[in-house]
Amino acid sequence: MSDPHDHYHDDFDDGDCWNCGGEGRVNHCIDGCCVDTDDIYCDYCSKRCDVCQPVKPNPELQQILKDALDEASAIVPHDEGAHD
Repeated sequence: MSDPHDHYHDDFDDGDCWNCGGEGRVNHCIDGCCVDTDDIYCDYCSKRCDVCQPVKPNPELQQILKDALDEASAIVPHDEGAHD
C-alpha cells in the first residue's frame, strides 16, 4: 500500500506541504510570546510536521503489539469441570 502523502500535489503551492510550507516543521507559539517566532527549530514552540514528516512505526514495537493482541484475542479453553 502506498503512502497517501507520496502523491500529494497542489497546483497552488508548487507541491509544498500545506501545513508547513515545505519546511518540515511547524510553530505553535503561545499567544505570540516567542522572542523569535520565525525560528522553526524553537525548542518550546516548534514540532515536526505531522503531514509531510509523519512518525515512522517502530517494527519491533509493532511486532510486540501484534503478539499481545494475538494472545489477548486467543480463544480461552472452556473448563469442562466448571458448573454454571
